Amino acid sequence: GHLTSFFIDTQYEKKCPVCEKNINNVFNIEGIEHVNFTTCSSCKLSFINPRPNKKSLFRYYNNYLENNRKADLKLLEKRRVQYELDRNYLYKFLKNKYSILDVGCSTGEFINDLPFDLQRFGVEPDPFSVETLKKTNIKFIGQDLDKGIAFLIKNKIEIDIITFRGVLEHTFNPI
Repeated sequence: GHLTSFFIDTQYEKKCPVCEKNINNVFNIEGIEHVNFTTCSSCKLSFINPRPNKKSLFRYYNNYLENNRKADLKLLEKRRVQYELDRNYLYKFLKNKYSILDVGCSTGEFINDLPFDLQRFGVEPDPFSVETLKKTNIKFIGQDLDKGIAFLIKNKIEIDIITFRGVLEHTFNPI
């Protein structure tokens, strides 16, 4: 499959990268040789195994929006429906003056339109998506979560809600 090259130089996890307990393969990811979707038997973290490293993940997400999302209009529409479902769920927890961090925020479409007075922050590896993101009311704080966290600590910013939609299962540093 076209994703196989993004798993070169990756190491298969034998234990959970978060709690170091046993893991179970749930299924092989179709079209990607030797890559499984795995779940921890203890903390229930689910992730792609092996996980891509930082270099390969950034290579994959370079111009992801144009090459993947916009290229498949049916998938793009399904994503918009999912955003709406996710937003409706999130409304139960949001309050005015909250802060929210969307990890893997793309162009900011998910949190940009939330109807609350929020401090909005985003982390996104795709530089092409970031150009659009910078024109929104979302503060771009880094290409990866490590840089985003460093920004928040340096600026003494506390976050009330963090969203990981389609991110945590293939992040190179889940901790």
